[in-house]
Amino acid sequence: MLLENGAEPETQDASGRTPLSYAAEEGCEAVVKLLLEKGAEPETEDTSGRTPLSYAARQCGEAVVKLLLEKGAEPETQDTSGRTPLSYAA
Repeated sequence: MLLENGAEPETQDASGRTPLSYAAEEGCEAVVKLLLEKGAEPETEDTSGRTPLSYAARQCGEAVVKLLLEKGAEPETQDTSGRTPLSYAA
């Protein structure tokens, strides 16, 4: 796996998204857990100010949301449009 060969879990693409934000959006609980264990930060924001929790909440990924919250993700972090993960879940 890439992480075992030195890949950085906090690498961001052009929009500032990390592997954790993509895994959270897709509801990939096992991948989210692995990335967090390898040092991925649950509060890393993309260029829109969205965190992995925002993406998980938008997709109703209950298991991933719970995991991110347990690892310190903040449900009240606002993105650039003023929305929070909690508002995406509603």
